[in-house]
Amino acid sequence: MVIKIKKNKVKVSHSTDKEVPGKIRDKKGILPGFWIKIIATMVMLIDHITASVFLFFVPLLFKRGFTLGEMENIRTFLRAIGRLSFPLFCFLIVEGFIHTKNVKKYILSMLIFAFISEVPFDMAVFDSYFNTNHQNVFFTLFFGLLALHFLKKWKKNPFFQLSAILSIATVSEVLGFDYGYRGILLIVTLYLFREKKSIKYLLSGIIVTLSYFDSILVVALTSEQPLLEMMKIYSGNVAICYSIFAMMSFFIMEMYNGEKGKNINKYIFYGFYPAHLLILGLIKIHFQI
Repeated sequence: MVIKIKKNKVKVSHSTDKEVPGKIRDKKGILPGFWIKIIATMVMLIDHITASVFLFFVPLLFKRGFTLGEMENIRTFLRAIGRLSFPLFCFLIVEGFIHTKNVKKYILSMLIFAFISEVPFDMAVFDSYFNTNHQNVFFTLFFGLLALHFLKKWKKNPFFQLSAILSIATVSEVLGFDYGYRGILLIVTLYLFREKKSIKYLLSGIIVTLSYFDSILVVALTSEQPLLEMMKIYSGNVAICYSIFAMMSFFIMEMYNGEKGKNINKYIFYGFYPAHLLILGLIKIHFQI
């Protein structure tokens, strides 16, 4: 019970509700943040195993009677499952930014693990120990957090906000961060429109679709052939499949109940990323896959 005394007035409130850090009130979902992390991590693992060492299983599939076309369909399906992971990680980054007690420490953690993960990422993806063409997703998440930080810092100056987002998105694309400018825009969208679901999911759907179709569109715009023909040539059907699976992550976001869930050290999740990439990279290099 809370009693407030003002001039000639006494106000009595029987509410004992308190704001709980890391929890959003009035959420009706069933999944805490912990299980969303687990889902995102598991589908990411499926995707990375498929991308890195799927060829290792080809002889076994041949013995089982699978054709090359069937194996390619299996590979596409497994990689499509992995498309759920990035939007979920972006969602978790936004939630982490909202609830963290130390934004600077949070941003620094992303940067540290980005550098830790780079060699394992190059080993698993490029069969080398150093590659400058494409950088791991922790760099994208780090720059996404920077964008959110500047959005909050300059909330009264839209020009500064827009300049920061455009600059960060451009640098992400030029330096070859995973998902490039699209990853930054997705994080910003999930943050700015977190209370406006229809706009949030509409814009997010456009961004994730763009992630898989932009190369096709660029080729189509510079070609005399019809767009549908270009889609066939440049794996348009695969892009459609990837886009659909990526947007399925929105349903998982909607199941979020606003709670943190099991109190597992976050660095275990951070460390899993470079650790599993290192293992996959070593397997790939050892067996020359």
